Amino acid sequence: MDLEELHDSKYKETLKALEVLAGTKRHALVQLQKTQILFKHLKWKQQEFINNRLEGNFLIQSIYENQSQTAAGGLLPELAGQLVPAARSSQVQRTRAVRKNLLQFGIIQARAAELIEAIAKSTAVFNCQYKACCRELFPLGCISRLFRRVRQLFNYPYFSWKDMGSLQNLGMAAAFVVKMAEAPVIGGQR
Repeated sequence: MDLEELHDSKYKETLKALEVLAGTKRHALVQLQKTQILFKHLKWKQQEFINNRLEGNFLIQSIYENQSQTAAGGLLPELAGQLVPAARSSQVQRTRAVRKNLLQFGIIQARAAELIEAIAKSTAVFNCQYKACCRELFPLGCISRLFRRVRQLFNYPYFSWKDMGSLQNLGMAAAFVVKMAEAPVIGGQR
């Protein structure tokens, strides 16, 4: 196989890996929207309590902000910035540039696979935490939700202060997933 053909095939494989990574990030952020359903019922003091307890003042709004940045097109400028342009002046320089690019493709593919696995695992942990939180907050299902709505009608908060512990744990799991989804593919760039 010619070096140029190998370069082109590795480039296409790298693009596919980045597209899979972008899809995984999108899926994780869609899963995190479950927290938005629960957190929308919090009063502002309760939101401040949860945000202050989480490291980095995790705001659930960052889920929506990050969703637009996870497309493969957002990762391609990172890839293009790291590649060595193939020099036209001499065959030796061109071969060196292609070899450096091939090495970079391998590094990017390995990092993408690593991030896909980390995001999938953290999303699975988040889903388990979400189910546990819902079982704790709504032990009777619809009856518990109805009771909370009635509480809200009488100007009490939807969630009591006792519920903040399980919501805080859920927020910590969501913050970890967001941190994984924001992890850079190449170097220190985002």
